[in-house]
Amino acid sequence: MCAILDDGYEQCKRLEPVFKDEDEPFGVLSFILMFDARAFEDAISNIEKIPLYEIESHDAVRAITRFRNKMIAIKGQVLYAMDEQRNKDDADDYQIKHHVSGLISEAESSYQSAVAALGGTALMAIPPYCD
Repeated sequence: MCAILDDGYEQCKRLEPVFKDEDEPFGVLSFILMFDARAFEDAISNIEKIPLYEIESHDAVRAITRFRNKMIAIKGQVLYAMDEQRNKDDADDYQIKHHVSGLISEAESSYQSAVAALGGTALMAIPPYCD
């Protein structure tokens, strides 16, 4: 289970540099090298396949569920930010970056709680993206 959570965590952390500098607007290449929509969706899907009813830790189940929910929210915000047709008056790049930075922090906290409750070791370093 921890390996499944690790994959989701890696997907979230790889996006962090895109949202760090809130003063810089998103560029054309902002997401291309950091966001693999299929890999992100697969990570969410794999988490959803975890048989939560078999986990004997209330804390682990809550943390896994929260982590999944944060991943879904991050994915939605990334897709929104990537949409060239979005109305920037509704949410400018600064607002999106600020919001997603918070979501990534919350996802990290939930991931660490889940791994700890499962008795695993949280990832400390994320490898560069590769297929």
